[in-house]
Amino acid sequence: AYTKQAMETYYAGADKCKTDLQWQAWGEDLYMGICLNMLGAGSEFDGNIIGDNVCKGANCADGVTASYHPFKSAESWFQCHDQAVR
Repeated sequence: AYTKQAMETYYAGADKCKTDLQWQAWGEDLYMGICLNMLGAGSEFDGNIIGDNVCKGANCADGVTASYHPFKSAESWFQCHDQAVR
């Protein structure tokens, strides 16, 4: 999850990330983490608000998780979304 300030920092510096980083083989999570770090945005990990299907599982219907990861296909993303908004 990102703060509004982090997203504003990203939008202001996205071109720098795209030109200065060798990001093409990275996933979106690695890209955003490294880009925001390079742009000076701080970070803080809170595993309690992330449903990470790789490490601890993602219960999309739990009603408390802020984000779910990774759902790489549109179908799997929409299935999780549909469960989360019920």
